[in-house]
Amino acid sequence: MTKTGRRWLLGIGAAYLLALHAALVLSFDRQDLNPLLRRAGLRPIPAPEFDRFHASMRAMLRRVDSVAGPGRVVFLGASTLHGLDAAAVAPDALNLAIGGDTTLRLLTRLGDYRSLPTASAVVLLVGLNDLTYRTPEEAGELFGRILERLPPVPLVAGAVLPVDEAAAWPRNADIRRLNAAIRAHCARRPDCVFVDPGPQLADAAGNLAPRFRQHDGIHLTAEGYRVLIGALREGLASARGRPS
Repeated sequence: MTKTGRRWLLGIGAAYLLALHAALVLSFDRQDLNPLLRRAGLRPIPAPEFDRFHASMRAMLRRVDSVAGPGRVVFLGASTLHGLDAAAVAPDALNLAIGGDTTLRLLTRLGDYRSLPTASAVVLLVGLNDLTYRTPEEAGELFGRILERLPPVPLVAGAVLPVDEAAAWPRNADIRRLNAAIRAHCARRPDCVFVDPGPQLADAAGNLAPRFRQHDGIHLTAEGYRVLIGALREGLASARGRPS
């Protein structure tokens, strides 16, 4: 076979292998691959940080906010707060959390809400989802920018809760690094109280304990929410300067 022929065959072979690799990748979607990646201790393939769900929820919460009265306790954050019975923490709660939110996504929507300048207090819990997109330190800096944009009212900054590392991607060591940054930024505001129910929710290995976690290793059971609600109520009373 001539040199030209061998090059032609090698080119055909390389193209075939590339096409086969692409077909294998496309035969699995992110939802199929991510459980395998998590079990292998590898970072999952992230969804787009800004998606249609976020856009539709953002539009819906604008409408909710537009009819809310002044003096509300405003809840801002991701799915942990989104699924929370906020009225169990504060009867005058206005829950503006969105599942999947990151610090960056929350920053982009702070200007949507006219209830924030008139809020009586703010409860903030966000950052876990950031660890798919950025380092704990980068997420901490964005958290600090959120605090700078919030009004000077009593503020509860919730720690990111531990996860079950056997089922979920974020590493608890990274969560602890992020929480250290959140605590530091909160300490710079005299009206901010840092609340960390993580030790109450963790098992001996530092993972979210079985009785407190859903099957995904991240979201809380009813029992886990009772712990979180109690911690947030105490934090809010402390931020307001009165006994819980």
